[in-house]
Amino acid sequence: MSGLIPQTFINDLIESADIVEIIGSRLELKKAGRNFQGLCPFHNEKTPSFSVSPEKQFFHCFGCKESGTVLTFLMKYENLDFVEAIEALAKHLGRDVPRERGKRDSAPEQTKELHALESAVQIFKDNLRNSSEAISYLKRRGISGEIARDFGLGYAPDEWQHLSSKLEKDGFSAQVLLNSGLTTTNDRGRHYDRFRGRITFPIRNIRGKTIGFGGRVFRDGTPKYLNSPETKLFSKSKEVYGLFEARKGNQRLDRLILVEGYMDVIALAQHGIRNVVATLGTAVGEDHLRKMYRYSREIVCCFDGDEAGRSAAFRALEAALPFLDEKKRIHFIFLPNGEDPDSFVNRNGSDRFLELVQSSTPGFEYLFSSLGSNLDLSLLDDKVALAGLARPLIDRVNSKLARDVLLARLGELTGLDLSKPQPRGASKPIQVRRDFSQPVQKLSERLAGMLVRRPELLKVLSIEDRDALAALGNESDLFFKVETIISRDPNLLPEELISRWPDAEDVDKVVALANFEEVLGVDEQEIQFLEGVGRWLGLREANAEVERLKKHINDRGEEGTVNN
Repeated sequence: MSGLIPQTFINDLIESADIVEIIGSRLELKKAGRNFQGLCPFHNEKTPSFSVSPEKQFFHCFGCKESGTVLTFLMKYENLDFVEAIEALAKHLGRDVPRERGKRDSAPEQTKELHALESAVQIFKDNLRNSSEAISYLKRRGISGEIARDFGLGYAPDEWQHLSSKLEKDGFSAQVLLNSGLTTTNDRGRHYDRFRGRITFPIRNIRGKTIGFGGRVFRDGTPKYLNSPETKLFSKSKEVYGLFEARKGNQRLDRLILVEGYMDVIALAQHGIRNVVATLGTAVGEDHLRKMYRYSREIVCCFDGDEAGRSAAFRALEAALPFLDEKKRIHFIFLPNGEDPDSFVNRNGSDRFLELVQSSTPGFEYLFSSLGSNLDLSLLDDKVALAGLARPLIDRVNSKLARDVLLARLGELTGLDLSKPQPRGASKPIQVRRDFSQPVQKLSERLAGMLVRRPELLKVLSIEDRDALAALGNESDLFFKVETIISRDPNLLPEELISRWPDAEDVDKVVALANFEEVLGVDEQEIQFLEGVGRWLGLREANAEVERLKKHINDRGEEGTVNN
């Protein structure tokens, strides 16, 4: 239905939605004071900087600065345009989206492009029904009419302007067709169809909207596979083919099988394996994995067994490390040389392929076996080499439990002590070193920043250190301003502290401290905070002693002058 969506409906929709429930169904959020915290989905991080406020119905990330309402989140997280986000939220709340009649303004460009792509799907499908040659090709590949229907397969004739002429007659401008990736231009600026003489594969987003196409030649021609170009709707580095169909064909997606091509997805679906997706001619990246892990806890990557396939598997494992924990997993299948999932399942059947899935190599096991494949762990040098290779990769794992297990395993393999410094309260006491190596103002601001980001650090100070700090009595110091606010409410989040900041003159400095990306782990932050307080107190004591000595010298000089 055309027409504008009333602004009053949009406002009411935002107010009616529970932003914590919407975001919490997609991310792991934990209560932190009045707000909720979690790892930001829009950039890679180890320390949570993503905050959701149920009172303000607002989210904000102090790391990448993304913020907004529930609609903003849905647009970015689900790759939706504004209207799609409204429709998705309305559907979640069980509401129909009203439209104001008589206000048929021109549709936003991305909406026009979506309509053009959907129209292209129908034209390609009609072409397929009328092409005995294309139908014969699909039958030879073992693809049934049912699978062709479910995946929206079509056919683009080998003509320069077959599609564009039809769409332009339907009212789509040449610019819309170019923006949607359906056409391209030559050196003279002439527009012509991008997909010609190919079987077409619609690439759908998670809501089933076509955002691009893949095309495969079935006569002579190059390239063998062709994708839509990068557009505002479609990005190869973020989209996976078949995810919409996999979710539609499975009530629960406990596992996703990741393959390398459209025909692999289609062939496995033809054999009843419907939880399969594919990248679009690019290496597996974090954006691909982030999207897949939203809907499934386990990803099984299927690669060739040759050196190139194993190298691609290791790159996929590296990209997956930040997501892996006690629930999310990645596994690997390596097919015999010369085989791909399409040829393997057609030759051996679905049961044999599923046996490979069941016996697939767990990701963490593959990590150690790959890194140690050319090392002799009976040699001390090679043990050190393995530790040096593995430790940076293990540090990329966000889950503390998973990191601890991996470090323990690395310790078993190398015989090296890889334990981290023990936190306060452990059997080995932490010694607070006191030295005069850092200027007071710089050090106090560093400590203030640590408190802004983690107010609970104030609790680790001893009574003696708290008293010593209080005796300094410099209320104008940034640290003491932060400490005063936190003492009243130890569970404040950074944005709440900023909202309560009393002085406009240095609020920008507090915001900068809150946005600072902390590279230390939780335990290391605690240790550095304690040591920093120790250095600060020691430096203050030294400065006070210097002032006393100066006064003593001056007093003595004045007495000598009088006596003379």
